[in-house]
Amino acid sequence: MSGIVVYSAITGGYDEVVDDGRVVLLDDDIKIGANEEMGFRGNVDNLRAKHPKVLPHLYFPEYEYSVWIDGNVSLKVEPEELVETFLEGVDWAVAKHYNNDCAYREGEICMKVGRGTRELIVKQMVDLYDAGFPRKFGLWENCMLIRRHGEVKEFSEAWWGNILRGSERDQISFPFTVWQKGLKFRQIDINVWDRKNPYLIKHNANHNAEVKPGE
Repeated sequence: MSGIVVYSAITGGYDEVVDDGRVVLLDDDIKIGANEEMGFRGNVDNLRAKHPKVLPHLYFPEYEYSVWIDGNVSLKVEPEELVETFLEGVDWAVAKHYNNDCAYREGEICMKVGRGTRELIVKQMVDLYDAGFPRKFGLWENCMLIRRHGEVKEFSEAWWGNILRGSERDQISFPFTVWQKGLKFRQIDINVWDRKNPYLIKHNANHNAEVKPGE
């Protein structure tokens, strides 16, 4: 394995990728297991997009590294700079959430503004609580994920399993999976919504801005 792939996935026309020529785009042709689709009671289009996001080693086995970006994100720097800057000594890097450190609070916000399937998020919150998952464990912005493939396969598959058992909101299941598996990763201390940050741009800045800081 060698090299770095930058990739994204859009299903159901949810976003439009701002393609600068570096992005491998996966689309509605993404195929996941029929049993997984049939057993999932949430948004299946959303679930399909999560599959490559969470499991890059299945889509790009020839690459050692990947940089996932959401459809509304483009990079300001070359992917090599991201890998060299953030993966020294770790296999995963992700930005901190700009104003939240709690998956439970994120679930409340998602239900308040209509992101995700409400009944699934409610059940997911109960399951996290019953498992002993603590409040304010941390929350991260999964719009950009920088990974070394070989070492994160087990974690990625556990994360996917938690999405299937929970909801479409990977931002909720990610910290829970970190807590379960003890993933060692690097937190990138930037506000991804601030256009002055040096690494990425979110092009529709109101996309997730229904709830303002402090609400």
